Amino acid sequence: MAEGEVFAFQWCGAMWIPLFQFDQPGPTVAAQPQSVVAELGRNFDGWALASWFVEPNAWLANQRPIESLASHLPDVLEAARADRFVRTG
Repeated sequence: MAEGEVFAFQWCGAMWIPLFQFDQPGPTVAAQPQSVVAELGRNFDGWALASWFVEPNAWLANQRPIESLASHLPDVLEAARADRFVRTG
């Protein structure tokens, strides 16, 4: 987290780190979520990032980005780019 490779958020007094950011079975940081977070930019805090990945996204035909990471990464990156533009102008 300190190096900015993964994000986290506070909830119920605890720090939560979404596990989809890691390749399984080991603790290696997964490239796909990391590239999407980089595309979204620094205007999203940990809670906003977590929400972005799990909420239906209009740019992805109302699919959740987390469900499209492995099979449609270019589309997820485009959605992230569009949402960053909408948020930052």
